[in-house]
Amino acid sequence: MIGANLTAVNAAQGLPADWYSVKLYTDNHGRYEAYQGVTDITFLETMDAKELITAGIFDTDVLVLAHRLAADNYDLALAAKKYGVPRVLLRLDTQDPEEAQKMKVELEKKNIEFFSTFTTGVGVLRSAIQSPEVLRLLTSSDAEIFEIQLTNSLYEGTELSELPEIQNIVISRIVREHQFIAPKGGTQLQLGDHLLLSGSREVVARLRQILNNQNSVDQ
Repeated sequence: MIGANLTAVNAAQGLPADWYSVKLYTDNHGRYEAYQGVTDITFLETMDAKELITAGIFDTDVLVLAHRLAADNYDLALAAKKYGVPRVLLRLDTQDPEEAQKMKVELEKKNIEFFSTFTTGVGVLRSAIQSPEVLRLLTSSDAEIFEIQLTNSLYEGTELSELPEIQNIVISRIVREHQFIAPKGGTQLQLGDHLLLSGSREVVARLRQILNNQNSVDQ
């Protein structure tokens, strides 16, 4: 994660340690001093992409760019994707709507994920109005939301009601080709589907192992 702020630091600390190894970086002296000793953080002398590559910072499965400057996040995101980082997620807060639209178009072309603090907040509030349980899930320290992608072809065409562990989890949405699908018991899965769900880490870990395995079934 590049960019140290309250949101980034708390998100990093809230990730399960048995699933993620998190490293924070910042080019801000004040933020570095504030969070040093609180979390694993390193000061960056430069935000130059070539220097970050040389330092091995782009050698990661997931790169989160949470810097306050949208332009810096944007440039680093494109460089990281070109370098080969599998998943890049950036904060895109800019007051220029025309500039933001141009950035979004290019990011979508490169399959780079982005968010703004404003739209994220609006989305949470809208969800809270529509479903109090969603707000409880998003704000509870005990409840967590996970994502599992179906890559095991043996489960293609399987109905949700027939999934292993289905009685121990709650599936809130299916993301298929960038479209959200409301899950029903008879909904059939397709390869590449992303399941957004809640449940205990142990149960989710077992289900992830089953659905992520290549052409294998649970024994």
